[in-house]
Amino acid sequence: MDKKLILTVLTIFIIQAVCGGEVDLETGGHLESPNYPEDYQPNKECIWKLTVPEDYQVALKFQSFEVENHDNCVYDYVEVRDGLTMESPLMGVFCGYKIPPNIRSTGNHLLVKFVSDGSVQKPGFSAIFMKEFDECSMGDHGCAQECINTLGSYECSCKIGYELHSDGKSCEDACGGTFEVANGTITSPSFPHLYPANKNCVWEIIAPQQFRITLNFTHFDLEGNHVPQQPCEYDRVEISSKLGDSRFNKHGVFCGSKLPHPITSDGNTLRIIFSSDA
Repeated sequence: MDKKLILTVLTIFIIQAVCGGEVDLETGGHLESPNYPEDYQPNKECIWKLTVPEDYQVALKFQSFEVENHDNCVYDYVEVRDGLTMESPLMGVFCGYKIPPNIRSTGNHLLVKFVSDGSVQKPGFSAIFMKEFDECSMGDHGCAQECINTLGSYECSCKIGYELHSDGKSCEDACGGTFEVANGTITSPSFPHLYPANKNCVWEIIAPQQFRITLNFTHFDLEGNHVPQQPCEYDRVEISSKLGDSRFNKHGVFCGSKLPHPITSDGNTLRIIFSSDA
């Protein structure tokens, strides 16, 4: 019988971790140091060139970051530039264990460079990138006063003296504060319109020593009824005289639609707390 020699050929593929490249994106993607989440290899240099469509910016958000630490990041580091070349403006060089801040290019290109030396290796970094657009530049963002652009979205804010309404867009007079004037007016937030939910406003009226303060309600309409078993368990106004740093004399807790009676303080400081539930 003839004997046949069977030769088995074993082909071994060595898969190299992705390190750099040119990326054109319409939506977004993921960026990781080589071998992440395992330790990156020594003596690596990876350059990613990210490009988004015209009229957009490139946004980069790090999700985890652990790169060999050094005060000047001379060993291992991540370098970000505002463009496609190593001559583009430098936006930051990062190492250590603190997650870098969110980064946004000025144009539609961003360069990310990762470098490791021959000694210490760490798990590296993971980041997401996306095309970014300044929603605040559009006229239909709906913010009543100020618009702040964030990565992938925007948020509204208010000027000093105002606070954001629960709708996330409108602004209302900030509630609470200290009054040291001879007379004045205090109103619930958004008065004469409906007050918002989940408010807690504290006012302190301070008169000169040896003076007293009189509080006179002209309008009053809060949720709830004052009954002995359940004294204003929903929305309420609580009024107390402040007699010291932690000493108060409570004059009453009020709700419903009946006007509270005029109240005169025991000393020269009166505290008013307005609370609304959800």
